[in-house]
Amino acid sequence: MRRIQNAGYTIQGKLMKNNNGGVSKRRKPNLSRYLFWDIDMRKLDYESRAPFILERVFTMGMQEDEWKVNEYYGKERIRKEVVKCKSLDRKTLNYLSIFYEIPKKEFVCYMKDVFQKGF
Repeated sequence: MRRIQNAGYTIQGKLMKNNNGGVSKRRKPNLSRYLFWDIDMRKLDYESRAPFILERVFTMGMQEDEWKVNEYYGKERIRKEVVKCKSLDRKTLNYLSIFYEIPKKEFVCYMKDVFQKGF
């Protein structure tokens, strides 16, 4: 793993296999540390824990964190993963629904909220 200095923040490079069987380089985003105060960020798997990471970034992160996850995951992957988030506040849910063009009924947390509160 090597470190790259870019635009005032450090990005850590990671080699991953792509769909063609080759190896491609994806840079793990260097997100705000306060978002993950309760875990060791060095052990965080950005692929299998994508819904968890996106939930933290969109509910508590800064604009720069959002830009970084957009660059890392891409819009289509984010659309697939954010609907799995179990706990989003209404403001964040509305933002994600409008920005990523996802109907609210597709979000797990929205349907859970509707059944609990009876909206």
